[in-house]
Amino acid sequence: MNFFDTIYYTTVATSILPFITLALLPKALHGFSKQVRRGLMAYFIYSVLHHASQIILLDFLHSNPIPAAHISICIEFYILLYLFHAIKPIKHIQVIAIAGILPFLADAFWASSLFDYIKISSVIYFFANACFAFRIIYKIGLRTKESWFIAPIFLYFLACFVHESFSNLMIVIPYVLEMVFPLFALINALFSVAFMWALIKSNRYSPEQSSNNPSLKTTH
Repeated sequence: MNFFDTIYYTTVATSILPFITLALLPKALHGFSKQVRRGLMAYFIYSVLHHASQIILLDFLHSNPIPAAHISICIEFYILLYLFHAIKPIKHIQVIAIAGILPFLADAFWASSLFDYIKISSVIYFFANACFAFRIIYKIGLRTKESWFIAPIFLYFLACFVHESFSNLMIVIPYVLEMVFPLFALINALFSVAFMWALIKSNRYSPEQSSNNPSLKTTH
């Protein structure tokens, strides 16, 4: 296993941190609405399945993982759109949901193909995710329990947008990839750690914990 493989698999392993945290703190999400809980759980599951599909296709089936990545990024957009709407309703959500499929179709069947490198859809989806996350932070602030999850999402997709916007440099200049890959892997790992921290903090302020500890009620 080379240096890049070691970094990649270590990063992939961190995606299970939210599940480990939930196994230890099963009531961590009890303070959220049912829709928000569904959105967060769907995203946690998606994160693991996305990495698992890439590993299975590339390392075990020895096939091209790009088609799965095309579909995966599109699915991620809709999961996060559901989560964002559950936290703070979005105007014209039906129109946005219908229009959301267009970048995927453009990348897969017009600008390139399902088997070519993702470019248009990834930039658009990452930028949209960052914008919707920023909208929620702007409206609800950074001291709400929902923002503990949304703030990392905003920072992560902002980094993804910048990374994808300048991805051509990594293709043309190999040493840029050697510098950026470990940095972006670290960002991915910190993203999972941030979710773990948010779950631990949410558990502290869950309804059950607040009722058992009256001093916590003054912190809301």
